[in-house]
Amino acid sequence: MARVGIIFGLMLCGLTIAGLVGTTVKTPILFVPMMIGIPTLFCGVVALNPHRRKHAMRVAGVLALLGTSVGAVRSLVWATRWFREAEIERYAVILNLALLAISGIFLLISVVAFLQDRRRRHAQRSHSIPLRTAVASNSVESRESAYTLPISCRN
Repeated sequence: MARVGIIFGLMLCGLTIAGLVGTTVKTPILFVPMMIGIPTLFCGVVALNPHRRKHAMRVAGVLALLGTSVGAVRSLVWATRWFREAEIERYAVILNLALLAISGIFLLISVVAFLQDRRRRHAQRSHSIPLRTAVASNSVESRESAYTLPISCRN
C-alpha cells in the first residue's frame, strides 16, 4: 500500500505540472493537486517503514478524502457556473475532474485495504487460544498450560 501512495502522490504532482505547462492562465486552483500530492507522497515514503505504515496510510487516506471533497465541491461550483452560462476555463475543469478521479480512486483503494487489514487482524485474533487467568491446581503442568501461545506460534 505504501508504493500505491507514492504512485498516487506522484500522479497528483504530475497533474499540477501538466496544468502549469498546458495553460498560460495561472490560477491558485492549479496548485491544489500538488498541495495534496506532496503530503500523500511523503506518507507513502514514511509507510515504507513497517512500524509507521498503519498511521502513515491512514493519513494518506484522509488526504485522499480531502482531495475527493475539494474536487467534488469545485466540480459543483463549476457546474453551477456552466448552468448560468458564465464563462469557465475548460482546462481547469478538466484538471479538477482529474483530481477528483485520482483522489477518488486512491480513497477507494485505501478503504478496501483498511477493511482487508481489519479482517486479517480479526482473523488472527480469533485463531489464538485465549489466555486463562485462573489456574485450577498448583501442579507444574497446569501452570505451564495456563498461558498458551497462538496456534500459529506452536511447533
